[in-house]
Amino acid sequence: MKTEDYIKRFIEKEKQIEPTPFLRTRIMGVIEKPMVKKASSWQPVIATVSISLIMLLGFQLSNLYNSSSAKQTLLNINDSNIEMLHYYHIESNE
Repeated sequence: MKTEDYIKRFIEKEKQIEPTPFLRTRIMGVIEKPMVKKASSWQPVIATVSISLIMLLGFQLSNLYNSSSAKQTLLNINDSNIEMLHYYHIESNE
């Protein structure tokens, strides 16, 4: 009960505090004041360069992938002997 009494006393103290008369006016003035933020002149340039570099990197990676796959040698292995599939074939005919 000691904690509850402490909380009640604290709330009553807070209720008794009188705010300054012009507090609402100052708060509303700050809220309603339009915030003007000037964009840097470098931001569009940096954004354009970044997007261009990303596109260039994507094209280079796709060309690298396509050229390496064209040079690749394919290997065809008959793995029926490895997997011993002939046992299944013989059993299915019995």
